[in-house]
Amino acid sequence: MQTHHVENDLYAAAFLLAVGIRLTDIRPIGSRVVFIFDNADEQASRTVRTYTGGATIPAREFAAAIQQAKTMLYEIKFQNSKGTQTERNDNSRHNYR
Repeated sequence: MQTHHVENDLYAAAFLLAVGIRLTDIRPIGSRVVFIFDNADEQASRTVRTYTGGATIPAREFAAAIQQAKTMLYEIKFQNSKGTQTERNDNSRHNYR
């Protein structure tokens, strides 16, 4: 049994957030970002299967969860690109005369 559920689908991640599955981490992997949810009791995995089977939740709750997931995604991507830009600036050696 896996204690974490890794999700790379934004809408499935938003569904998990909307139904109250605990998000434990969000990580950049290359140019992508994955959401990592608590899955100690297999609830996250079961919930994703329910989602892919056509589960319904109130539209406003789902929309709010999508916005929340997107905000986290953009924050992580911004932090990651900021670090990359800083490294680029620190590593560039120019001789201006």
